[in-house]
Amino acid sequence: MDGMASSPGAFDQYTSPANGYSSPPPAAAPFPNSPDTNADLSPDLAQIPAALTAVHDPRSTNETRRAASAYLEQAKRHPSAPQYGFSLAAAKQSPGHLRLYGLSMIEHAVSYGWDEFGPGERAQLRAWTVQLATSVDTGDAFFLRNKIAVVWAEVAKRCWPGDWDSMDEILVRGLWEAGDRNINGGATGGTDEGAQNGAGGSEGGGSAEKRTLVMVVLETLAEDVFNRDDPVAALRNNELGRACVEIFTPQQAMMEDFPQRESAASQLGTEVRYGTEGWVKRLCDVLEWCLASIAMQNQGCGEARGLAIRVLGTLKAVFPWIIPKALQLTGCIQAICKAVTVPDVPLQMAAVEALYAIYSRPHLHDDEFVDIVAPLYFADSVGPLHQLYTWSAAPCIEEVEAFADDGRYDLCKKIAELLAHLANCLEQRPQLVPDGNDIPGFLALLFDVLKSESLLVSIPVLHAWTRLLRCRVVRDSDTVNALIGGLMEVCAARLVRYEYLPEDSDNATFRFLSYDIDTIPERHAFLGNYRRYCVDVVQVIVWKLPREAVQHTLGQAEELFRELYAGGGEKFQPENYNKNSMSVLRADAQIAGIDAALRGYLKWEHSLEGDPESERTKNDLHDIFENWCRTILTIQFMDPEIIKRIISLIVTISTKALSTRPSLAISILEYIVSLPDLDAPGMPAYADSVKSLEQCCHTELQRLAMAFPDQLLSVYDELEAKVNTLLAKPSVAERRRHGFIAFLFLIVHRSTTLDREVQEARLREMIRPVREAWQDPEFGKSLQSFQGFCELLGLGQLPEFLMLRGFHQIEDWSSKQLDPEGRVLQEEIMSRQQRLPLRLTRALLSASTEKVQEGTQAYELTCTLWADTIRDVLPNLLQLIRYAQAFNDPETWQQLPVNLREGVIKRMLTDRFWQAGISKESRDDFFARVSGSKDAYEGFASTVRGSARQVRDSSYYVIFTLVKLRDFFYGIPDLPRPLAEALYTHAAALSSHHLSVLLSMSTHLIDGCPPHLRAHFLPPLVEMLFAQLDRKIPGEWDRLSGQLQLEEASREEELGDEMKSESILRQLTYTAVSLLTSLMASNKQGIENPQSASENSGGQQDANSKNTDTNNNPKPEPLWKFVEATPSILERLFVFAKNMLRVRDTRSVGVVIRGLRATIPTYRAPGPIHNFICYDILQAAITSLHEPYFVDIQRDLAGLIATIVRLDAAAPAAGGKSDGGAVQAPIAREVLLSLPGMAEAPRARKLDRAIEALAAHPAPQDRQQRALVLDLLASVRGVSIHELGKVQRPEGRKRSAAAERYMNVDQEGVGESGGRGASGKGGVGEGEEALAGVADMFG
Repeated sequence: MDGMASSPGAFDQYTSPANGYSSPPPAAAPFPNSPDTNADLSPDLAQIPAALTAVHDPRSTNETRRAASAYLEQAKRHPSAPQYGFSLAAAKQSPGHLRLYGLSMIEHAVSYGWDEFGPGERAQLRAWTVQLATSVDTGDAFFLRNKIAVVWAEVAKRCWPGDWDSMDEILVRGLWEAGDRNINGGATGGTDEGAQNGAGGSEGGGSAEKRTLVMVVLETLAEDVFNRDDPVAALRNNELGRACVEIFTPQQAMMEDFPQRESAASQLGTEVRYGTEGWVKRLCDVLEWCLASIAMQNQGCGEARGLAIRVLGTLKAVFPWIIPKALQLTGCIQAICKAVTVPDVPLQMAAVEALYAIYSRPHLHDDEFVDIVAPLYFADSVGPLHQLYTWSAAPCIEEVEAFADDGRYDLCKKIAELLAHLANCLEQRPQLVPDGNDIPGFLALLFDVLKSESLLVSIPVLHAWTRLLRCRVVRDSDTVNALIGGLMEVCAARLVRYEYLPEDSDNATFRFLSYDIDTIPERHAFLGNYRRYCVDVVQVIVWKLPREAVQHTLGQAEELFRELYAGGGEKFQPENYNKNSMSVLRADAQIAGIDAALRGYLKWEHSLEGDPESERTKNDLHDIFENWCRTILTIQFMDPEIIKRIISLIVTISTKALSTRPSLAISILEYIVSLPDLDAPGMPAYADSVKSLEQCCHTELQRLAMAFPDQLLSVYDELEAKVNTLLAKPSVAERRRHGFIAFLFLIVHRSTTLDREVQEARLREMIRPVREAWQDPEFGKSLQSFQGFCELLGLGQLPEFLMLRGFHQIEDWSSKQLDPEGRVLQEEIMSRQQRLPLRLTRALLSASTEKVQEGTQAYELTCTLWADTIRDVLPNLLQLIRYAQAFNDPETWQQLPVNLREGVIKRMLTDRFWQAGISKESRDDFFARVSGSKDAYEGFASTVRGSARQVRDSSYYVIFTLVKLRDFFYGIPDLPRPLAEALYTHAAALSSHHLSVLLSMSTHLIDGCPPHLRAHFLPPLVEMLFAQLDRKIPGEWDRLSGQLQLEEASREEELGDEMKSESILRQLTYTAVSLLTSLMASNKQGIENPQSASENSGGQQDANSKNTDTNNNPKPEPLWKFVEATPSILERLFVFAKNMLRVRDTRSVGVVIRGLRATIPTYRAPGPIHNFICYDILQAAITSLHEPYFVDIQRDLAGLIATIVRLDAAAPAAGGKSDGGAVQAPIAREVLLSLPGMAEAPRARKLDRAIEALAAHPAPQDRQQRALVLDLLASVRGVSIHELGKVQRPEGRKRSAAAERYMNVDQEGVGESGGRGASGKGGVGEGEEALAGVADMFG
């Protein structure tokens, strides 16, 4: 055979008689149109047994095993492979792995050759499949029976109904009712008709093996047709769907639900059903028999138990789509409820999962709800469910951790998910539950589940309570009123931040959490969702009972605050400070509860209708809030972390709930400015918390100034005097100084009572130091060169200092302490950075623009104040940005010696970084390590890179704030090009983390541009930005992929750093592609079809069909329209999009695919963009489809490929002439034809059929489009989406889909600067071995 991997005799050592493979098995009947088997088996296929032995023999060398595997893969493509595969599979005396390979040969023929087979060959394949199935007996291993069922399902998806109308009869008579005897019925006669005709029934019922095989067939069909995106099933979705509904549903149910429907024979052209009962009824009857056998403890109850579990698994696949009437008529719900009571955990789990499949169905009609759902709210159902939950929840955490719970814990979680769905059903239709129900018992059961020590058990029910409490019928019931107090207690207690408990904590809830969720990012995401639901419950309760709930919550908090350090509890010790101590966590939970109660109160207040009783209640609550705040201000707190949270809380209460009581705001202000100096030298952890408190105080002071400017203006002189006294202290840091100045600025700026001229004069005087600092000639002179910039920051002699101190000779910088001269230089660098005008400019600009709306008096005042000043600021600001970025560019340091440039500067410019779930140390330990190395060489390096980073970040913030000035900033002549060059010339030299900061600012810069100034401002910025992103991101992914090819031992120490880098790179990539799609496809609704745009030459329909807003004013042109009309931007975006299809981050690739599918139908007309889409982007999509790494987004890639093929097929140039006058073939077709084997006649015909189907009008549904592409490229894909088990994936604890909903991973990372990063899904370097030859795929 052409291309066979091995020559005759390659595996001779494995063909000795001792191995039992000295000769091939007996041949089957000849495969129509194939060569004679006896002449063909040797030498091409006769070595299959030996090759299989070589693969499985542990003594085989890697080279032999690879050669044998390649031979076995190619043997499946042999013309006689189906016939020989049947011979192998039918040989009962052969080993299991040999028979399994024979079945895989048949499956391969069905999956990849069906379209090329004629009617006789297809009939033969069906006949062999039937013969193999009917010959199953107890001697066949489970994996063989399963494989036969899979082959059956593959055949059925291609020819049933239609060519195989008798399939249901064969399943029923030939297998289900066949008894223990084998039914051969002439299946070797070349067709399946003999098997059908010989499938006689029997009185005794079928064997368990045959019935299990039937159930696997039925389950596979049900899953592929309805529940999975199987490409083969999708191509025949209508026929297969109708046929499945027909054979599963009792005929009576069909007649009652659809009395006017056409018969199945009319709809499908043939009768596919055998018998009237349908498979749901047959399966339920078997389940009843199994349960009866188990109950009577018959000899075969073990077999009955396994059969019952198999039945429930099949029903679970059917229940999401079966006609509800079938559930009622067959009595299957009652049978499953019986199974729930059987004391067998695997059987109970299967039963609960089957019920879950029923009650998670959407869109039940009212009568269906009464018949199917309502019975479970009655005592005869609630009682057993409550007993089952109590029994399953009995194991303690020690038993669960030791795997001594017999699986009851997993059952407990599944019961909770089922109960949550039943609760949601109740919330939607409480009025339909008949009288005599046990709703009180059901709600009590939900409350018991909510109290579970396992948060994973309780979260689905907690989520359900958030909905139930919004249902008036349920919320106002006596049962819920009795549970309100308990719900409040549980939710308030669960607001503790469990993620900050120590790993050795003996808290049972924390131990369950650690057992269930072993990755820190998932744990954080889960706890965030859990707290959100707890807050939601508290809000609703406060909205329902405001006075009682608020008093209860505030009273509990006051009691805790007074006793925080009283008694024998935890003592406050600054020298052993821990910002996540139990005292802090307890206080934080109480504050979170009050914040939730405050939100609930505000919703209640907003809903008031103005009646006198409500107003009295409102005034009483105002008194309660104010008195509580004043009481809290008298309590002495020692922990700065608690003080920070208290201040933030009472400021929120003052500004949100008590905005009409400014006296409280003034008291809070006095409390803040009168706080004692808490600094404690020599205690870095405590000092960091104090610094955080100071920042919080500045923020809260500004919030008070924005909320009560006129009231504070009345005491402005006293405030100014107090502030000046504080600022006169030499110990006050520049950070605090600027914060107080901004606070005073805000009071004047937001005042509505001050005379405008006086107000403007005061503010100009406050801004004057900023303007003078930026206009300073010496400052401007320092920014005329990079060396001057370094001198400005105290870094002019940095290379000499590093060389003299021997930085290049020291491996561990944290172990070498700075000498006195080094510490002086370090202090000088920090001092010079603080003396730059950036911090004050940033503070006053923020105060001028924070929460200021366009068109208001405050906004007009801001523009007046800053319109001239920003022109003085920008020239030097751009130079600062340029040099601060150049500081990180290796090209800047080329004049230095290699040992200094590579060994010191590069290392010095690399941030230390902490990443949740990746770093071995905790976040606090990381900060402690950074703080502890301050006086070491590592601390000096941190100071140096931190100085440049602070300049960049502060400059970015100034630009970000100037965006709010709109025309006064964007309209500056000659600004765009210098701004773009300053921002992006050295951008690719920044780390992924720092580039993410720049990209975030750039996004605001682009989005904020007024429409009438886009042509003036955006082109240079967008072009340079995406040029640098295209240079940086693919290069970083290539670098990471290259590193992950190294031997594990040689990079073990670097693995953590690589994982952190990858995590930040994922966030950068995602942010970049999000900006890309917003520029290309913003405001485009859905995915357009080329035909929908056929009326206009550009092929574009404006998604915003209305050109005016609600006030009949012209709408601004969408940004994507400007991009579409600017070729220089558009070309850069499409090139970047193409390259992003190849990065190894499925989340980002998915975003690009959705953006492209919404955009590319615009470019139906021939041209450069159209050609680039149909050639370059199509190639990138096909290449990614080929890689196993992208298996999770194969559907999306297939959808993109289908969209491109449709676009090209509908192009006017298809079949027309190119610019040169020659007939131009569709580009997409030529690309597809260049794939390996695609140009062969059968494949080429299949390609043309697929293109014709994709180009049909109206367009096929998305599922059919994807199916056509996946089926066409089945041999090109690296791995099928249904072969995920063959792709190596990280193992983790198995969780249900419902549990996964609450664990959206969003990894947080923190660097030395406190910035954050995030990570998407997946890893780098998976499946690389499958990429050989991909570069040559396009011939």
